Order: sequence, then structure tokens, then C-alpha cells
Amino acid sequence: MTYSATSHVTVELASFTDAGDEQRENVRMYKTHLGRIPIMLKSMRCNLFGKDEDLLPRLNECPHDQGGYFIINGTEKVMIAQERQAANHVYSFRRSRGIVSEVKSIIEGSMNKPRTLLVQLPYKTKGPKGSGFEAIETQVAQMEKRIPLFVLYRALDMISDKEILQTIVPDMSDVKMLEMLRPAMDNAAELKVYTQEDALYCIGKMLGEVNSRENLIKKARELLARDLLPHMGVDPASARRKCFFIGYMVHHMLLVALARRDDTDRDMLGNKRLDLAGTLLGFQFNTYLVLIRREMMKLLREVTVGTRPGFKLPDLIKPDIVTRGLRSCLSTGNFGGGDGAPMKTGVSQTLNRLTYSSALSNLRRIQNPIDASSKVTRPRNLHCTQWGYICPVETPEGGSIGLLKNMALMCLLSVGSSHDDVVQVVESQGLLNFSVIDHHVLSQPNMARIFVNGTLIGVNEDPDSFLKQLRRRRRNGQLSNEVSIVRDIRDREIRVWSDAGRALRPLFVVENAGLKMRKPHLAKCMRASGVGDSTLNWELILTEGFVDLIDCEEEDSILIAMRPDDIPNNENYSHCELDPAMIFGICASIIPFPNHNQSPRNTYQSAMGKQAMGIYASNFKMRMDTTAHVLYYPQKPLVRTKSMSYMHSNDLPAGHNAVVAIACYSGYNQEDSVVMNKSGVDRGFFRSVFWRSYKTVEEEKSNQKEVFERPDRRITANMRNANYGNLDDDGLIQPGVPVHGGDILVGKTAPIRRTEQDDDDQARYLKTDSSLSSRPAEKGIVDSVMLTENEKGYRFTKVKLRTIKIPNIGDKFCSRHGQKGTCGIQLRQEDLPFTRDG
Repeated sequence: MTYSATSHVTVELASFTDAGDEQRENVRMYKTHLGRIPIMLKSMRCNLFGKDEDLLPRLNECPHDQGGYFIINGTEKVMIAQERQAANHVYSFRRSRGIVSEVKSIIEGSMNKPRTLLVQLPYKTKGPKGSGFEAIETQVAQMEKRIPLFVLYRALDMISDKEILQTIVPDMSDVKMLEMLRPAMDNAAELKVYTQEDALYCIGKMLGEVNSRENLIKKARELLARDLLPHMGVDPASARRKCFFIGYMVHHMLLVALARRDDTDRDMLGNKRLDLAGTLLGFQFNTYLVLIRREMMKLLREVTVGTRPGFKLPDLIKPDIVTRGLRSCLSTGNFGGGDGAPMKTGVSQTLNRLTYSSALSNLRRIQNPIDASSKVTRPRNLHCTQWGYICPVETPEGGSIGLLKNMALMCLLSVGSSHDDVVQVVESQGLLNFSVIDHHVLSQPNMARIFVNGTLIGVNEDPDSFLKQLRRRRRNGQLSNEVSIVRDIRDREIRVWSDAGRALRPLFVVENAGLKMRKPHLAKCMRASGVGDSTLNWELILTEGFVDLIDCEEEDSILIAMRPDDIPNNENYSHCELDPAMIFGICASIIPFPNHNQSPRNTYQSAMGKQAMGIYASNFKMRMDTTAHVLYYPQKPLVRTKSMSYMHSNDLPAGHNAVVAIACYSGYNQEDSVVMNKSGVDRGFFRSVFWRSYKTVEEEKSNQKEVFERPDRRITANMRNANYGNLDDDGLIQPGVPVHGGDILVGKTAPIRRTEQDDDDQARYLKTDSSLSSRPAEKGIVDSVMLTENEKGYRFTKVKLRTIKIPNIGDKFCSRHGQKGTCGIQLRQEDLPFTRDG
């Protein structure tokens, strides 16, 4: 059973004459079924959205369940955030063949594939490596041949060598940089490309097509408009802006070549984006829409040529493409594969419900696309820009170390806001248009380039005032509080980002050598929450400007105090941390005194804390999980961290408060072994209950429908040597019945299709047995039985088996500091060491 909702689309049917004229009087509108879309739990379309915590238990729901997952075929599926390189960023770095600058350009909000522009400064092939450089070349999108730099400029209608050089080199007295551009100028002269038409014809010939000069020029013009930096615009008026952006890329590449800048750090968190469920499902949904469109065109083509007499509207749009496609993606975890894109695996996973903290941790996981068997180390290292965004200790051991990460407690991801709205606000601050920008304007020392989501939209003459006004507008709500505003003084840039997938974290705003948020403001925000004196209205805190949401790029242009007590020591502080402990993730925040542990111990505990037994959900009695463990007597820990109170660890605890002696005793606690108190175990110490659910469906195979019933040996073939005696007439077992290994839990039969070759012994069998049995080595008590129907109308049943688990030799135990050990022996309490007071 899949938790999903029906999606409908309005279809307009219009008829045309043979001449192509539309007959408007025959236009008809229809509302038709497009497919079923899986619904995320606790989202706005979910039935539980906005439900009060007091009401949820009456609906048999856990009030502490955060949602954020899907239910696919009866299984909880969570989508792991996928890490990728940010689009519209310029990356400059050294390669074996030369210096490279590249950008993956995509229109904000578009579902198209990014178009890559590559600018390369090759090393000279003759002479020793590093002895010099050849002419700069560019590669547009998927073109195999490379376009000389000055040819590309002239194809964009920038003809003059001087004007081209001025877009690249702000300081025309920089002789070294100008000399590196000389081979590119000479290359264009050798090709005899002097006009825009010459340049377009030269590029058209590189496409490898045999065509007339006019058609080659037309194709080249279309290529440059569509595939060259589409985020800068796709209309002819954007050609001049593209020239300035290419000059910006070449300038950065030359700075790296001259060792004036380091290579772009691709592992910096600001150069990455995280794709969540909305983005991933959106791209997948777009792939299926393309398939539906192809099927529609195929059907309409058959009707047009006469091979098909007509069609009905349900035949035109096939909803199964979307329904089955999205369900398959979420159940298998395989995403992508459309339009030549590589397939991503492991994007969706079964939600880990061992403990409550493991479920929360699973929802905040980040996956790097690099293969776990790869030997590269830099992407695995903890980067300084991850402070406050990525947990520094919660990562698995082995091949996935550093590739699977978890978000810190206060980290959140931007959902994205309108690019056009942000541009409109930025332009209202006063920008110089590209039509008036020339070398003299760019060379002024106080001039700053303005970027919005990587799009170069203009320059400003007063960047200090411009920056203050933008941040003021963000705090008073004219800009979304998720928008980040970055000031880069060295490169004379102001970058504004409003795209989705940026890691953000809240910081207190500091004004007049103190926090902007004072006690009267705090009381106001508490009253506005309407919940209680201890609850704050978070939206009011953001809209009042007491807290800013900052990404790691903006962190470079602000000064952050670690604690409020540090603010008076430096008047330049602009922000303050909420709490230094917020650098940890879900599992690391449970560790008491982690600063007193050896660093790897915190990593071990973050992994083993997810395996602890406790209460994973308050409604565990009503749930039918495939497997579940619950501790009989879970206890609140005597030592608790402040963060634990926000993660409901008092309501859903895990583990016991055990008395532990660190000593040598009897030799059974060597290495990673522990000696346990058998008397305590007999009293229920670490005793737990284990549930396993079995499921079966009345399926229909070869027009033979299965039926739940108690099989009769006289007329049923293929019956096993097992216990069928616990079944009722309806084929189901009663709750409370003891079950041993191999016992039948659900009786199910299917009719046998008779043939003339059947002998008399086979002819007496009317049915065949397909009953469901328990595992051979498992015994327990039937806890509950559920019978219902799936979306296809077939009956299915689930049987929940309960087994008591008592600690035994070989079972694993662990402290809250990653010190794990297995039970070596169990001794009675009188045989264990004791103090003078007993």
C-alpha cells in the first residue's frame, strides 16, 4: 500500500485544418488523470499536517514523529540529500594539460541539463612543462571541437581587440596578463576572422555539418543563444553580458596561471548544493512527462496517417507512467537515467527505526556521489567551512567515511525563492547597465560587480552602501530571509544567492556591542507563540531581524562571536553563535562531555548510539514494522546533555543506568568483554521484546485467484509437514497463540487448472497450498493480526509475532562514549565484587 494522491491536469483538445489553421470552435477542455504522486508524511498535502500533538495519539500516531518520509508498498522510505557542485559558479584549477576555468550554466528553476562552458589555457606542447602557454580555447556545451577565444567574442558581436582585452584585464598596465592573451589574438588573425559573420561561419563549420554558409551561420547563432551561458540570457540582447562573463572567467583563470590566486576549492561547502526530495522528485517527474509527451505524439501521429481510427482521452495520457515510475524510484532508490543522465543509486532508503535518534539521523543524512571504493581523500576530509553545518563526528567507518555525512542540529536547507523578484530588488538599489559599462567604469577601485545566482547583472559604484541596504531589506522582509548576500572585497564582487539547496544556520544579530534581541523582545516572541511560556515564535524572531540565516559563503564577510560574553571584547562583531554545541548532529549531541573523549570515540558512539534499544516510537504497539526492538524498562540517563531535551530523549529513552566497575576480574572481561550480573538479568535487566511482521496477499496468477482459508489435506496438494492446527476457518491465526519454527501463520490456497494428462491421484486435488509460515528458527507469540485490502482491491494480511529476548553471552553492550564490549560471562550477584558497604 502506497500513501499517495491523485494528480489531475487540464487538457485542451483543438482540431486543425490541412492548411494548419486552428478551428477555435472545436476547442474542448478536459480534466484528466495524470498519475498518483507519493505524499511526504507531515507535508502540506498530508492528512496529519497541522494536527495538534494532543490529537495525534488518538489517531494512533506518535506525537514526536517528525515526518519527512514516504510510505511505498507498506515500507517507510526516506530520501537522502544528494550533494552536487553548485551551478553558475566559476571554478578555476590546474589540470595536467593546462589551466581550466569552467561553469555549469543553468537557468534558475529550469529542469534542463546544465550547459558547461570550458575555457582552457593549454601548456605548450614543445619544450619542458610550464615553459609557457598556447592560445586560449573554449568549449561550448557538447561541442567536440574547441573555439578560439577571440573567435567566440566576435561571434557575440564584440569585434575590437581592445574592447575584448578590456573585458578580461581591468588594469591595462598589467603586462604579464596581456602577454598571456597575445597567442589568442594571433590565433584569430591566422584564421582571418574579423567580423561577426566570419566568426559564426567558423563556429558553424566546427559543428561537422555540410551545409550552406547561411545555414551554418544560423545554426551557430542558435547554438550560442541556447547553449552558451543560458543563465545570462537566451535572447540576442544578452550577447554583451555573456562577453563580460566570459572575460570574468578568463580573468580568474589567468590569476591562477600567474599564481596570484589559488585553485578554486571544490570541497568548500559554499561551492556545493544539496538536493532534497522536492528537487529530486521534480527532475524525475519531468522525465516521465517527457515520456508521456512521446507517447502522445506517437498516438496522434498514428491517427494523422490513418493507421489508427481515433482515440479516447484516457488513451492519450497514460497515468501509469508517472504512478509506476515514481513508485519504482522510491522503492528501489534508483533515480535519474532520463535524457542520457547517469543513474543514481541509493537515493531512497528504508527508514532506520531502531531508535528515535536513528530515525532523526536518517532524515538528516547527506550522500556524496563519489564511489565508496574511491581512494581520493580530499572530499572525505572535514572542511573548515562545514563548521555549524555538518556534524564533525557522525560519519560511518570504512569506505564511506567522509562521504556519508549528517547535518548539524541547527543546519537547514534553503527552499529557493524567485530569481526575478530578487533581481528586481537588487536593481532598485541602483546598478549601471551593460550598455554604459566600459573599461573606465570597471577599472575604478570602488566599483563592484553584482551577481544574482551567478548571473552578472551589473556593477555598483558604492558597494558599502549597497550591501547595507540589501541586508536591511532582508531583515525587514523585502527579501526572503533565506537569501544570502556575500561581499568579496578582494575580487570586488557582491554575490546574492537565492537558489535552493544551500546549507544555512541561524546566528544572533549583534548591534551596538550587544545582542539585538533583548529580554522584552524575548517575552514578546514567547507571547506570540500562543503555546506556552517556554515556546518561542520562530517566524517572528526571523521577521523582526533578531536572527539571520547565514550560509558559509556569507560567513567569510562577517565576524561571529562564540558566546554573548565575548561581544564586549571586540566592537567589530556582527553576529553571535546560538550555542557552540550546535556544531554537532543528532547522535553526537547525545554524548555527554564529548570534549573529554578521544575524537574517534565520538565517531564510534555516533554509530552505535543508533543501534541502542529503547522506545523508537510511542505507538509501537499499533505499528506493523517488519522488525522492531523495544526495551522492557528503558530509563532516562542520569547525565543528560542540553540538546537531548529537544530530541524527546526523556519521552523516548534508550538504554539503562548500569553500575559499572572498571577492574580485572576472573579473566572473562579481557579485551572487549564484560562480566554481567546474572541476578539483574533475571530481574529484567536489559530484557527486550522483538517483533517481526509477516505479510502475504491474495494474488491472482494466470486467472487463478488465491484465497485465505485453512487448507484441507484431502483436496489440497503441496501441503508441507508443518503445524496447520492454529488456523481458523478463514485461514488466519488468532492473537495470543504460541508459535514455533515453521508453523503456518496464514493459510492460503489457489485453484489447480486441470489437464487431460492428470492421473487419478492428481485429479483428486482441487487446490494447491501457498500458505505463509514462520521462520524455521523463530518462535514466539502472535501479537496481532491485520486484514485489509490494497489499492488493487486484493485482500492482504499481516501477522505480528512477538519474541522475548534475554541478554546472553555474546550480546553487545556499549557505554555512551563508544566503549563497546560483548558479554563474556554472567555471574550471580554474590559472586561479583562489592564494596565494604555491600
